[in-house]
Amino acid sequence: MTVRSYVKERLSSFGEVEENFFKEGSEEGVNYILKFPGEKQNLDPILIGAHYDGPIQSPGADDNASGVALMLDLAGKLKSIASQNNYLFVAFSGEEMGLLGSNYFVKNPTTSIESINYMINMDMVGRLKEDKSLAIYGVGTSPIFKQTLKSNNEVFSIIENESGMGPSDHTSFYLADIPVLHFFTGQHSDYHKPSDDFEKINYQGIEL
Repeated sequence: MTVRSYVKERLSSFGEVEENFFKEGSEEGVNYILKFPGEKQNLDPILIGAHYDGPIQSPGADDNASGVALMLDLAGKLKSIASQNNYLFVAFSGEEMGLLGSNYFVKNPTTSIESINYMINMDMVGRLKEDKSLAIYGVGTSPIFKQTLKSNNEVFSIIENESGMGPSDHTSFYLADIPVLHFFTGQHSDYHKPSDDFEKINYQGIEL
């Protein structure tokens, strides 16, 4: 089974999945979108995303199977509870080629892009260290983020970065004036190498 087929199958286990095909030059891809309507239909949706493509030379366990796994886990948990919020779960393609999938989605959305409350990006979240340091980018893109993160954190040592810019899919949304948060457990020497494999993932860290 290909990565693309697996991601689509897992998302489809939670509900109907929309396909968002794109072509940029010689590159082709597809984003997969899952909508979770909440109890209050008038609330703007929260978009939770992760890119499922990876560099050819690497297994991509942290970059970005970890982010996809966390996104799927959140989808499963939110599916089982009654929530007032509306959610969009989007698995992006083409991130490694220059944010192609997220950029296409923003310009050709399946829902009103202006209606998105904020975007949460899960990219490289599989290497939580012993000190539980977690970098969160984009905390300055909404006035509520800092206090909200502080009030709901009892586990992590948060490293805040106010900017909504960075080499990942949240940037596409930030440039469209959408508040963003990018969760990231840190850079490492296995980045984009064959050694970025499953045995180095902190699975308990992802569950936190």
